[in-house]
Amino acid sequence: MASAAGDETNTDGGWCTIESDPGVFTAMIGELGVRGVQVDELVDLSEEGFVAANFAGPIYGLIFLFKYDEQLAAPIAEPLSASELPPGLSFSRQIIRNACATQAVLAVLLNARQRGLHLGRLLAEYAEFAEALDAETRGELLANAREICAVHNSFTPHRGILLEEDPALRDLLPHEDAFHYVSYVPFAGHVYELDGLQTGPSCLGAYPNTPSSSESLEQNTSSTRVENDTGPDMSWVRIALDGVRRRIARGTGHELRFSVLVVHRDSREELRTRAASGDQMAAARLLEEESKHHQWQRENTLRRMDLMPLGIRLLTLLADHGRFHGLLESAEQTRRLQLPDPGKAP
Repeated sequence: MASAAGDETNTDGGWCTIESDPGVFTAMIGELGVRGVQVDELVDLSEEGFVAANFAGPIYGLIFLFKYDEQLAAPIAEPLSASELPPGLSFSRQIIRNACATQAVLAVLLNARQRGLHLGRLLAEYAEFAEALDAETRGELLANAREICAVHNSFTPHRGILLEEDPALRDLLPHEDAFHYVSYVPFAGHVYELDGLQTGPSCLGAYPNTPSSSESLEQNTSSTRVENDTGPDMSWVRIALDGVRRRIARGTGHELRFSVLVVHRDSREELRTRAASGDQMAAARLLEEESKHHQWQRENTLRRMDLMPLGIRLLTLLADHGRFHGLLESAEQTRRLQLPDPGKAP
């Protein structure tokens, strides 16, 4: 699990919280050495909504992020024992609280090797070393993976002064809700729910490895579709989305805060090829995707900037020009006006 800013268990272990943002995850995957992978948020959880989102295939996995609640956190199916797992399925127990988001991303990437995803040096070496370990030891391995931790922590927004490290100042920080991440992946003809707080993966069912005739027809006749690789993925995505919706249904009557992230091939790869061949629709989509990636890059740059010196300098200039105390008094007056009158009944 994690805080609202990013990722719950026993210790931070040097891992900081990161924001649960598609742009952060996309950039982090690239800096871990995996090329050609993108993360986007799925807004409509229906099958029609997934198709309309037009994600470039293959779809490597889904990540369900939600405000922690015991009912939502319970697995859909009974976790499998180690002897029941298919050979090669990667699963790790969650040991580090703040590594939750990155662990969910790794669960998708490591299990996408069977679908031809090239992991790059760092994750390939990590996967090879982890292969012979049990789930608990794999969790310890990730907790001590310094290179992965360094990439993860590089996306931590600067706080300037880390108030949470000072017990006297910790109460000044706003309360952050605990969030949790669960991954859904296709593997060896079955869909698995990977939750690091459980003892093992849960199998949600088998799926056909080829698209049904109706999916193939939709794939070939849709006038709005640019990429045509996600049709075959619908057979397993359908099962995963059903698992997510079943979890969400348990939260009826409670505060529901969640999102679903889709880990898929970089949309720009296929769009560039189609645009170069004169496809105007693909060219328009490519411009949108390039703009989105540039915006993500800008936001990530700002996240990594330490703006505390700038803030201190601005306050110093205000004080030098005799405006600091006036602005401070004005802010205090505004705050008092916003406070409820203790003499009036609510």
